[in-house]
Amino acid sequence: STSERRDGGPQQRVVHRPADLRAWPEFKSHHWFSQPPHNLEEVVATTLAAMEEKLPQATLQARANAWIVKPGSNSKGNGIMCMRSLPDILHHCGQGTARVVQKYIERPLLICSGRKFDIRQWV
Repeated sequence: STSERRDGGPQQRVVHRPADLRAWPEFKSHHWFSQPPHNLEEVVATTLAAMEEKLPQATLQARANAWIVKPGSNSKGNGIMCMRSLPDILHHCGQGTARVVQKYIERPLLICSGRKFDIRQWV
């Protein structure tokens, strides 16, 4: 029989696990190849510096991989959609009129008390 709490709900089962996840039953068969380097912070800092050198706009990106898809003829935000995958974007762009697709800058540079801005150049 299941024990119940005083409020009538089922009693929650608490599972205590070791801090080292290598000791967890789920990971007993996992092959651990190495220990983290003793200078982990230095390795991480060096790796991040190398990434910033090769991808100077990397800090503008976040995990969402968000893209803005909007009709080429609309204005004032009409018809804008946010998408995350290439198949979705291609499917959407294959329908109807011309579209503008641009990367959404998830962490933009803010100026003048936290306002976003844009620079447009028509060629």
